[in-house]
Amino acid sequence: MRFNAIIASVLSALLVGLMLPNAFGLESENLSSDVNGSSTGNGALQAVLDVYSGRENPHWNLTSGEEETFLKSFQALSRTDAEFTSPGLGYRGFIVEGTGLEGYDQVSVFRGVVLAQAGESSSRFEDKGRLLERWLLGTGKESLEGELYARILSEVETGL
Repeated sequence: MRFNAIIASVLSALLVGLMLPNAFGLESENLSSDVNGSSTGNGALQAVLDVYSGRENPHWNLTSGEEETFLKSFQALSRTDAEFTSPGLGYRGFIVEGTGLEGYDQVSVFRGVVLAQAGESSSRFEDKGRLLERWLLGTGKESLEGELYARILSEVETGL
């Protein structure tokens, strides 16, 4: 009997903690929601799939482990002189934003080139085999609609 009361108290506290920030339009600093409403990560880094024009792009917070993997992968990239170009419409890669980006404001990943921007200056890095781009897509698999995920996966794998 006492066990059931403890479980009920814990569930009640969890529900209140999850519902109150949303009821007042607030985001919890340590609990953020992805596009499907599930909680992920601590919110330090957010991945954005740059695909839509005229409507909000899908986005999700990277988990702590994903943040660590992203930063280690980013730090291991080699500089390149390759141009970072993206089409005006359709899939334009990923944008990673947030604190802890090694002094950069945002990092864009598209077609084998990583563009890291800090204010007016930028640096370009090579994403060999589009591994970082593929990995970012994988982190969003649960947050993206199945058809959209399949379309972007196809574009990344075919090199378009």
